[in-house]
Amino acid sequence: MNTASLIQEYCKKLKLGHMAKIYPQINAESNEEFLLQILQAELHARQSAKIQRLIKKAGFSQHKIFEDYEQNGCISFPETLNIDMLKDLVFMEKYENVMMLGAVGTGNYRKFLLMERNNGICHQ
Repeated sequence: MNTASLIQEYCKKLKLGHMAKIYPQINAESNEEFLLQILQAELHARQSAKIQRLIKKAGFSQHKIFEDYEQNGCISFPETLNIDMLKDLVFMEKYENVMMLGAVGTGNYRKFLLMERNNGICHQ
């Protein structure tokens, strides 16, 4: 067995699957620097995979983001909350609930906000 296949086999046994794919791309001047870079890459890959897994598990029918939303004058917020605070999830830091009410036809807006908020939580 050659060195590359042994490394891939050991990474698989140690459950370091991303590392086996990444290690040939790492350029480092010392062993410590190489190890640090490869471990950082493995951690980043695991975090990205976890985010994608959580989003998939949430079962969102569509991917929505705030940047795609065009806010019209029909939506109003109380004095204690605005759209930026809603985007930043300030209400969660304060352990507050948010109830959204509106006229007929604004239901998709509320669903849109909840989907975006949940995507935001997954990415934090």
